Amino acid sequence: LKSFGLDKYFKVVIGSEQVTHGKPHPEAVLNALKKLGKDQGYMIGDNATDILAGKNAHIHTIGVTWSLKGTEALLETHPDYMMESYEDLLDYLERM
Repeated sequence: LKSFGLDKYFKVVIGSEQVTHGKPHPEAVLNALKKLGKDQGYMIGDNATDILAGKNAHIHTIGVTWSLKGTEALLETHPDYMMESYEDLLDYLERM
């Protein structure tokens, strides 16, 4: 993120080296929420383990249709919403 100047857009970044349990365990999601001082949020992911981690943390989940593994695996996890573009995310969040 720093290499491309994107770090300024993120208040918290949790990497695999900062958790004991990987996804779909909710540890990383819960740690991020705690650091942000929040108890709710959105997990956006392109992988089934992303969606399951969000569900295990009891937050809203959003799958993306451009997953390299395809949308079928994501749909099987029943995300709260599937977005086809970044604009879809803005529309969804405005409705929420």
